[in-house]
Amino acid sequence: MANMYRQCMQIGPSRCLPVYYEHLVLHPEPNMRAILTFLDLAWDSSVLHHEEMINELGGISLSL
Repeated sequence: MANMYRQCMQIGPSRCLPVYYEHLVLHPEPNMRAILTFLDLAWDSSVLHHEEMINELGGISLSL
């Protein structure tokens, strides 16, 4: 983890966004907004309820 974080810091904030699991779990919406902004993707509230999209049309497909 330390090496990955160091590499992220070296390439800079325009190419790497550190995401802390604890922050994501405690404050999902602001963190997901930041992630989607970083990826230049539009906000979609369904990212907060991804478990509802499993095996749904246009959702997340799980292979068993």
